[in-house]
Amino acid sequence: MALLIPKGGCFIGSPCRTYRHLFLAQVIALIGTGLAILALGLLAYDIAGGNAGAVLGTALAIKTIANIGVAPAVGAYAAGNQTGGQLCVSP
Repeated sequence: MALLIPKGGCFIGSPCRTYRHLFLAQVIALIGTGLAILALGLLAYDIAGGNAGAVLGTALAIKTIANIGVAPAVGAYAAGNQTGGQLCVSP
């Protein structure tokens, strides 16, 4: 898989400065998420010892349910719900 760079140098010119910043922010967020999951695993091991797998599985399930169930509703509310009074949630 080759990296395609448009003529004019996307990574050199100013039009792609915003893209670079957004990409770097996404990378930092992914690193932070990974560290948070690692810390959660270590905390589960510290608290539950041998049952750390069950504790970690429960914690990650709660986190996933919150992300899937709550995030769309909060996002629609934060956006001012511009759908004319209807809450649209799509996968």
